[in-house]
Amino acid sequence: MTKVISSLDLRYLDGKTWDLLSDFSVVSETLGSITVPIGFSTDFNSIPRGLWNLLPPDEYGEAAVIHDYLYRFGECNGKPITRGDADSVHREFVHFRHAPSWKERMMYWGLRMGGWKPWGVYRKNDPNNW
Repeated sequence: MTKVISSLDLRYLDGKTWDLLSDFSVVSETLGSITVPIGFSTDFNSIPRGLWNLLPPDEYGEAAVIHDYLYRFGECNGKPITRGDADSVHREFVHFRHAPSWKERMMYWGLRMGGWKPWGVYRKNDPNNW
């Protein structure tokens, strides 16, 4: 069952970045329990500026924070995950917040088409290099 355990508590830093002021915990049907730790930085959803009127980058912040965390570390609860796992969790939490189906699909397919580059950069720099 998808659920949010704790609310997002964030500080806006520099026009693009937000820091978590407390742990953010959820339960995902896909990956189970996920906790994003205090101090984690996010830019929410990386959406091209020309689409912001349809898909504001700070909309569905819970999905974005979880997704950024999963992409950055490539693991959940000590186990490696795939990019597809991370993208599916994002979609799961966008759906959980009752997004219109067209937004859910657009955001998911945007991740599937454009997420390979940041995922690759993070995995290249990952000391665990799953």
